[in-house]
Amino acid sequence: MIQVGMRRWEVLFELMKENNYRTVAEVGCKEGRTTEYLLSAFEDSFVHAIDPFINVPNEGESYDDWDYDAIKKGFIDRTFDYQDRVQLHEMLSVEASEHIKDGELDLVFIDAAHDFDNVDRDIDAWFPKVKEGGIVSGHDWNHKFPGVQRAVAKHFDLMHVQTFPDSVWCVRK
Repeated sequence: MIQVGMRRWEVLFELMKENNYRTVAEVGCKEGRTTEYLLSAFEDSFVHAIDPFINVPNEGESYDDWDYDAIKKGFIDRTFDYQDRVQLHEMLSVEASEHIKDGELDLVFIDAAHDFDNVDRDIDAWFPKVKEGGIVSGHDWNHKFPGVQRAVAKHFDLMHVQTFPDSVWCVRK
């Protein structure tokens, strides 16, 4: 059951458990905390982890000071024990989506760049990859990132957008 105070990976866990979902794409996996959590929680899960491990230009945010080599090493270390059930796509989101068949995913979680243009492109690229009855979701549904809310509102009737703790949003396809 989803409860106040949960972290995003716990929210995703509950959505996966409730719906018997096991095939996931995490767009913007960073150091792999969410990926590791989901892989450890479901022995029959498979995660497509997408991250270019470079500074992607986006409006209103700068990550020039991030150590992308250390972030990637953190991801590799966290997911090492699950390497048969995770595929790292070290590329930009839209490019990675071209490697996934339409309707292949139970759930996609978009948590990469947070500006309107990038989120808009991510939703365009990843929505077809989710099977009917699956979930398109993301992070940072809050006032700090109005581009996320605008892009979601462009694609979906807000009456069908659910929000959860830790700024998670989702729409059932």
